[in-house]
Amino acid sequence: MRNIIAKGVFLCLQKINLLELRRGSIPLIFYFFKGIQFFLRIRSYQKVGSLLILIFLSEGCFSPFGIFSPKFRILILGVQSNSLSQSTCEILTEKMNQEFIKTKQYSVIPGQGDGIKNQSHIEMGRQTGAQRLIVSHFNALGASFMITVHMLDAQSGLIINSFGEDCRCSIEDLVEKIPQIVQYFAGVFVEEADRKVWERREEEAKNYLLKQKEISDAELETYKKEVERDTKSPFAHYNLGLAYRKNNLNDLAIEEYKKAIEFDDRYYNAWFNLGIAYVAKTNYYLAEKALWKAREINPQDEGIEINLGVIYCRAGMLEKSVQHLKESLKKNPKSGEAYYNLGISYRAMGKNDLAVSCWRKAADLYRGENNAKWRRKSLEQIAKLKTSVNENSNEP
Repeated sequence: MRNIIAKGVFLCLQKINLLELRRGSIPLIFYFFKGIQFFLRIRSYQKVGSLLILIFLSEGCFSPFGIFSPKFRILILGVQSNSLSQSTCEILTEKMNQEFIKTKQYSVIPGQGDGIKNQSHIEMGRQTGAQRLIVSHFNALGASFMITVHMLDAQSGLIINSFGEDCRCSIEDLVEKIPQIVQYFAGVFVEEADRKVWERREEEAKNYLLKQKEISDAELETYKKEVERDTKSPFAHYNLGLAYRKNNLNDLAIEEYKKAIEFDDRYYNAWFNLGIAYVAKTNYYLAEKALWKAREINPQDEGIEINLGVIYCRAGMLEKSVQHLKESLKKNPKSGEAYYNLGISYRAMGKNDLAVSCWRKAADLYRGENNAKWRRKSLEQIAKLKTSVNENSNEP
């Protein structure tokens, strides 16, 4: 029995090669199930010893905290840049160190990444005992940063894996980009880091786009080029959709929002604006579906409730309209837009006193916001209603 167990362990270690394995790799899973198959075939008195070995190996191989957990010794060289200051490069390097440690797949060699730039990669690997090296370049190219990060085999100097991206972003965004880069090398992609960058850049672009009554052809071409530069960027597709929507090109806007969602199905603003574009095309069925999806992602936004209220009002579903508009006021009691549209719904229901009350409230809120246009519209609704009531009362 001892000979069988010893031979089995030797063959497993030889074939699996624990030092070079990564969790979840196909060879590991293959040999793990081969071991189970072998376990089922052997005699009962041998199963006890084999089961212990199987548990021992599986714990080590599959758990990041196991004895045989595969941790590569990694040396992260200082970030190089043609435009960033030395202190900024040091911050980026330290951030990369921290993120690699968090993966629990790498053992980071501390404090030796600087001061050896003139040595070859093989010399660095030999002197530090590293198995892997990380070489990073963050170079400015116009208004963008060209990010290039290589993982090298420390013994041969060959490139094992690479990350490359052009990032039209701020220095703060570069720091937030580090987790995504590390997760790429760790084989785990968590989109949260990228999402923060998108949200900040999206907010800046959205604020600009919303201030414009119309987007010029030259500006539209700029957004198109952003998409061509990175066809898989949800942010680029979303911004192009906003630009199309600003020029009332709703069909094109819808296509871009859909592409943004294709690459990030949790992209709240893409779902929300897709719903708004469908409202503009009076396709209330698809508008409702898009807005409900946005509501699942961000149930706290009163804007969704307002637009659902508008959709249901136009579709003649007045009770549901009032319900959603009241829900929006629970989330934001000072929303002039919600009161204005609630007045529209009450007017359609024939509840004129409630409609007038809502429009007066909306006018007061718009005055506080210095929004003369919508304050005037609120007062006009009151005037129109009074005129209509007087005309009806004068009929014989």
